[in-house]
Amino acid sequence: MSALAAAFAALTLLAAPPAGSQPAIQEGAGETITAAIAEFWPPHYIARPGEAPTGFAVEILNAVAARAGYRVSYRVTPTVKEAFDLTVAGEVDLMPSVGVIEERRKLLSFTDPVETFAVGLFVREDTQDIQGVGDLAGRRVAVVIRNVGVRLMRDQPGVESVMFEDIRPALFDLVSGRVDAMVYPVPILQNLASEVGVDNRIKAVGKTLLEVKRAIGVHPSRSEIHQRLSAAVADFTGTAEYQEIYVRWFGRPESFWTVQRVLTAAAGILLTVVIGFSLWHYRTVVRLNRALEGRVEKRTTELRSAQAELLRKQRLAGLGELIGTVAHELRNPLGTVVLSFAIIEEKLREKDIDIARNLDRISRNIDRCTGIIDDLLEYTQVRAAARRNEDIDRLIRETVAEYAAPGGISLVVRPGLGGRKVAVDREQIRRIILNFLDNACQAVEQKYFGKSAAGGASKAEVVVETRPANDGIEIVVSDNGEGIPANHIDQVMEPLFSTKPFGVGLGLPNAQNIVSGHGGRMDIHSEPGLGTEIVVALPASAEEPARAPGA
Repeated sequence: MSALAAAFAALTLLAAPPAGSQPAIQEGAGETITAAIAEFWPPHYIARPGEAPTGFAVEILNAVAARAGYRVSYRVTPTVKEAFDLTVAGEVDLMPSVGVIEERRKLLSFTDPVETFAVGLFVREDTQDIQGVGDLAGRRVAVVIRNVGVRLMRDQPGVESVMFEDIRPALFDLVSGRVDAMVYPVPILQNLASEVGVDNRIKAVGKTLLEVKRAIGVHPSRSEIHQRLSAAVADFTGTAEYQEIYVRWFGRPESFWTVQRVLTAAAGILLTVVIGFSLWHYRTVVRLNRALEGRVEKRTTELRSAQAELLRKQRLAGLGELIGTVAHELRNPLGTVVLSFAIIEEKLREKDIDIARNLDRISRNIDRCTGIIDDLLEYTQVRAAARRNEDIDRLIRETVAEYAAPGGISLVVRPGLGGRKVAVDREQIRRIILNFLDNACQAVEQKYFGKSAAGGASKAEVVVETRPANDGIEIVVSDNGEGIPANHIDQVMEPLFSTKPFGVGLGLPNAQNIVSGHGGRMDIHSEPGLGTEIVVALPASAEEPARAPGA
């Protein structure tokens, strides 16, 4: 950054306005005409304090004006834009070296061209991912107001054009990284970068964007000046004097590399190579040792992870066998209890209200035990999906209609498939939707009707919706309940994990198995205090064409 600050200071000194308040006048005989130039726009305009204006455009204008019988008074402005605006407003007669584009022909009268130069794309020297205009989408590109770069970038999709009043702040925004690229006439930007010492920080990339002819721009009301200068330009541009001015400002400088400097550099390079090779050899040995240590550590970690995964799978396999045995052993005595309870209930329900209430409680708990056994068996005996074409919207409506939601909770169905049929196992899909509804209603009930509820029961809501997706369809069950705690969200799909006072934590794992059996995906999104959303995505591969009856 210190080099950048020094360069900026140099630019400030170079660009300081002339000391005098009077316009600079080119000596010579004849009538005086006034030209507007920027104070520092190398190699065309350079107006240093206490010195006569110079630069390629200034020298060309002086020579042409002398041939036309004029002498030139220069009015210096801080920026090219201000010089152009003065000329358009008629406060001066002309401006030397103006890019000839269609929009400007309506504002100024132009002589024949005095030069042609290219407009290019510039980036920082270390930029690798911008090689041309095609890489500019989503990038910030510096352009200067009233320069052709504004129009060029306006036609590029996705480019954010950053407008600048002058070339100088645009250049330093490019160097400092506040913009990604810059579009500007190539010789002007290269000359300015060289003057302030940042030419090694930027580079031109890609093809030339446009070739622009530059000419002397005269205010339309000065027709005589325009005619005389046009004739003088036509006679001047092919002369030796014109060529000498052009080479002086745009010719290649003398090569820096003399024979002595080449030999000295070669000796330095050879010494550097020897030292560098020694350092490289040492660092290579160290790096290889570290890489070997890293590989050993990585393999050790992978082995430990594999052992832990194997132990987990062995525990789950043993758990599955245990679950199957326990479920089968419990089902028979529980069936006897259910039958006996039904007989007792029939005999006693009408005789005593308290007995009836307790009988209801026993019945609910028997149903819970039966549900637990069903979950255990379903988890250990995964049945292949028997898929048939089903109208998913109708299946969802029928499933929600048969569900008895607790009082005060609104069940909302939002079908969005328009009768689209998908090959699914009807009973399996119905079962996972009922499981989702149970979980959602319990979460909503706890939030709005629990001991810590703060009212607002009218807002308690569970929504079931269907919608098309890029790769198939989606079934979404959402609620505005209490949500899943952040420290539990990664565990809810683990078998036997449950936060409920009554349950074994197999509902969501069973649902996951069913969805996987359909070739689908199940995602859970939850925010504590706001609610939970479960998304079941069934892929397009699950769809089958509808068959005609009897086919």
